[in-house]
Amino acid sequence: MVGYDRAMVIKRVCVYCASSRICDPAYHDAAARLGRELAHNKVTLVYGGGSVGSMGHLADAALAEGGRVIGVLTLTPYDFWRRSHAVHHATSGNLDRRGIGDIDTLTVEEYLALPRLGRLRYRLYRHPLVMFGLGPAYLFILQMRLPVGLMRAGWGPWLSTMATNLAIVLVASVTIWAVGIGAFLLVHLPIMLIAASLGVWLFYVQHQFENTFWAEARTWNVHEAALYGSSHYDLPPVLRWFTANIGVHHVHHLCSRIPFYRLPLTLRRFPELAAVGRLTLGQSLSCVRPCLANASVPRE
Repeated sequence: MVGYDRAMVIKRVCVYCASSRICDPAYHDAAARLGRELAHNKVTLVYGGGSVGSMGHLADAALAEGGRVIGVLTLTPYDFWRRSHAVHHATSGNLDRRGIGDIDTLTVEEYLALPRLGRLRYRLYRHPLVMFGLGPAYLFILQMRLPVGLMRAGWGPWLSTMATNLAIVLVASVTIWAVGIGAFLLVHLPIMLIAASLGVWLFYVQHQFENTFWAEARTWNVHEAALYGSSHYDLPPVLRWFTANIGVHHVHHLCSRIPFYRLPLTLRRFPELAAVGRLTLGQSLSCVRPCLANASVPRE
């Protein structure tokens, strides 16, 4: 890297470049070299999210070398989310390691052992109005503001969360000062609540579907859990674009380093994966009813 001083501690570099296919290939090559160099030096790439042009070459090269690539701005604390989501990938479908990065799900035996009030509480928790209405609002407005559950992960999740909270307060304060609190709430609150509900819905149908994979720790297998414990939510093309292909969730769990814009290509190259855990938009509506977990029969 030109001008890079190894005595300096550079953790992240933000790069903006062209996202157009109409570009001199020399720029694509230069972007790819930069991406590889950043990955080799353990520097996180912060970029605009483009999947084509120099921007795409930059991100692809960094990811291919095992680098870390993140977007410019999110309202979710990145380090908190990264750690909890890593736990989710490492424990999804494991009956003995439930509790972080997943939706609370009881086994049949656990549910039957509950008193009547406990069963009512569980059914209320799984009710659509709570799961996709009150729950998402609580999750993103309150729970995401404190990295509860990651006390042993060091200062990283706390610093990330507090920095994100501070940024939200500053941006919201400036916006309210400019347009007024009424206009701010009228525009921003519905958008946030709708987006939160849609996000929880997507996560829900990706793991809470008929015949999904559950196993005790002694028989749990990460590859089996990825393929059979995550759905292929086969959405219409427009919705695939809006959701960044996250419906191809079983492949995402099988290899999380595949960029979202390469997931459809993976299905085309390995068509046998397309039928595994496939759910259409209509079929996904049946996932709403309350459900309980049960250990899966081992697959050959």
